[in-house]
Amino acid sequence: MGWPRVLLWGAAREVIWVTFYLGLSDPFGDRIDARAILLGNASDFLVADLDTVGLGAALLTRIRQAN
Repeated sequence: MGWPRVLLWGAAREVIWVTFYLGLSDPFGDRIDARAILLGNASDFLVADLDTVGLGAALLTRIRQAN
């Protein structure tokens, strides 16, 4: 599976995860702070996914250039 496909599925997974947890927290509107923390964590995970894909692509490029 190529890195664009991995990136797409990783981003989709994060969107589904965030949507699920925000949907669960909707009835609890008085917990704005908890929602802010959740969104912060979700964005951290998304950045980590993007970093992982970027570093993996860079590593593969260097491996291919070495061979």
